[in-house]
Amino acid sequence: MLNKINILLLALFALLLSSCSLLFSGQSDNASVTIKLGKSTLKSISRSGGGGTGYLLSVELKGTVTETHTTEITEDGASITFENLPEGSRIYAEASVYENGSPDSILYSGKSETITISSGENQLALALKKIIFIGSKAPGKAKAVGDIVFSDGSATPYSEDLELTNEQKAAAVAVIFDAENKKGVGLFQNTGTLAFCDGSAAAYNDADDVYTPDESDGSVNLASIKALDDYSESKYPAFYYADHYSDHVSSDLGTYANDWYIPAKNELMSIYNNKTTLDAAMELAGGAKFTATWYWSSNRRSEELKNNAAVLMFNSGSWNNYDKKSKGGGGYWCFVRKF
Repeated sequence: MLNKINILLLALFALLLSSCSLLFSGQSDNASVTIKLGKSTLKSISRSGGGGTGYLLSVELKGTVTETHTTEITEDGASITFENLPEGSRIYAEASVYENGSPDSILYSGKSETITISSGENQLALALKKIIFIGSKAPGKAKAVGDIVFSDGSATPYSEDLELTNEQKAAAVAVIFDAENKKGVGLFQNTGTLAFCDGSAAAYNDADDVYTPDESDGSVNLASIKALDDYSESKYPAFYYADHYSDHVSSDLGTYANDWYIPAKNELMSIYNNKTTLDAAMELAGGAKFTATWYWSSNRRSEELKNNAAVLMFNSGSWNNYDKKSKGGGGYWCFVRKF
């Protein structure tokens, strides 16, 4: 009798295993979804000169499955197929169109509806909308000296006959002074109301060499000052001001509210060398021209004059020194960042 019960239990267990096997085998992973670029978007890109000229379509699948594919857009269009998807998956797609080599320069973007993947081939409609930028250069595009940068990351090249709308002036953030390193100078300056540091600050006499500034990157110097144990607004007013630059300007800096700093010597010299173009672009954008006699750098004058900052005479291009704890004297502060 016991043997018959055991045999019956074994049979029931085998049947259960068989049922589970059938259940899992019914969940196919052979489904696919194809996403095609809409005809209206393709026509718009073609009118912009983008058809077959190195524009890319990037699609990110989201939901139950996450996966990203990118393909080139040709005159015939563009389509992307995601394969081996689990049947029953709930997915949608987010897509963008950008120039090859400039993934930050997105020209079109959009999101599809959510669908449930069925067996076989699935289609997902994609309609993208053109992104309207404030400037003529999309974010991520290479910039040149004199380009006026706006709060959305776009830019417009300066020219003598350039006119800006009121919207553009309100959104202007900086002017590019170093195209190779993508650096721009802010439209607003401090008119000599700040000291480099207090006379009791560790970086004033710097007897212990706590502050060894970089001559090419002022952001390194700001980071070094902020790392000091005595860093505060009262001890390092100019550096604190730079770090909170957005609190002192009247315009909305958008994504560029942070990461401003006092230029290092080489950066300040680059600004001086491009002063004519920068002044014209700054004035057009509603910013301050470089009218001060001299400007502060974030560097000390020399090893022998650690308590003096290196300042650049903007009427001659020569270097001079000024006591770190002093302010005024005809010297101004300008502020820069990377874009």
